[in-house]
Amino acid sequence: MYKLSLSLAAIVLSEHASAHNLNLRGALRGAASSYSSDVNGTSLSLGDGSTPLNEYGFLMTHDSATGYLNAGEWRSDLRPLTSTTGHTAAFDPPTCRCRDAMISRHSPRPAACTYPHTHPTTHPPIHAPTQPPAQQVEGTATEQVGGVVNDWAITQSTGFGGQLGCGARAFDVRPYQKDDGSIIMHHGDVKVDHSFTEAIQEVIDWANSNTDELVLLYLSHFDGASTCETDVKAAMATLGVHVAACSELSGLTVDGAMTLGALSGGGRVLATDGCVAENYDSSITCYKNPFSVEKFQKTEGGDKGANGDVQFLGFDTCYGDDMTTRNSMYAYLDTVAAMTPSSDGTLNMAQGHWQSDSYSVTAGTLSGSSLLKDEESSQLNSVLASDKVAGYAHLNLLEVDNVCDGGLELLAAIRARA
Repeated sequence: MYKLSLSLAAIVLSEHASAHNLNLRGALRGAASSYSSDVNGTSLSLGDGSTPLNEYGFLMTHDSATGYLNAGEWRSDLRPLTSTTGHTAAFDPPTCRCRDAMISRHSPRPAACTYPHTHPTTHPPIHAPTQPPAQQVEGTATEQVGGVVNDWAITQSTGFGGQLGCGARAFDVRPYQKDDGSIIMHHGDVKVDHSFTEAIQEVIDWANSNTDELVLLYLSHFDGASTCETDVKAAMATLGVHVAACSELSGLTVDGAMTLGALSGGGRVLATDGCVAENYDSSITCYKNPFSVEKFQKTEGGDKGANGDVQFLGFDTCYGDDMTTRNSMYAYLDTVAAMTPSSDGTLNMAQGHWQSDSYSVTAGTLSGSSLLKDEESSQLNSVLASDKVAGYAHLNLLEVDNVCDGGLELLAAIRARA
């Protein structure tokens, strides 16, 4: 058992707001129809158009805009590792995962591995996809996303257009208006300096080329200048995208949403100003401490340290042999999937991704991981697609990280429920 003490990083992301509790009125109903789309050679039926919108399943990406942050930098099939002989080598994650082995209680650290720096900037990524230039972060702590911020801010590997190609049909969009009036996006305190309108235009272009699809844009967490929400809605109007008030969702069917979201170019994109029950549960993290500090102090004589350090005595993870954290996720999703859809049309989100807090960020950093790699290592998207989604009684907005890891299969599983 490793006993480590580490001061928490100065930058810890705080990203979630409480679920919306909204009073909705009105109705818009469309005539029943059906839609289908061929994605990657697989027919994916959009289902009966008479289905209420808040009872139809959409694959949503969590903090969608973060795919524009340092696009491509996070990912490589092989990461550099220094062996015990002092030579630099590429380590193959399936056979030598130092993040799994660091201090997880269930995986002793292999003797052949030494702990690498997190996302070393001196080594270019291998097999990195072609992406736009790295985006800048506003703030005094860092001028560019990287290191710990990179690992625990980025939830997607590509921009909006790429996410659609990977199966996303709904987006978690958090606008931020800068002092100069321009609108970008954000993930908590991290600003994504990519044009909001350019990102939405990617969705419009895709929708106009896939006219039998419906894309949802969940607008929330407006931040920055006081005019942010007003100016975002004005920008959406200029782009030709309807932003539905919550009163318009009561009784809204899939067919009605297709009509309401009709674009001049033939696509279907509908935005909502909130109107989503987020069902946020901060306890669903990839890393859990099975020990108590109080017990440690009594039995081992430990302390939190003169500088307020936190004792890390080992932890359960969402990958490896232990199922503690994964079972917490599955239980949470079972609970949300058992909820009866709201009669007022409120959309219902199931957050099928790992949450972050100060403990999990620190433990994940010690393990050499990231939000994207936590999803990969836990195979969460794959498990949801193959074993879980089919059994859910109700599923509306299934929000995930790393949609390009198994997103098309997950979309197919969601639509197979219809």
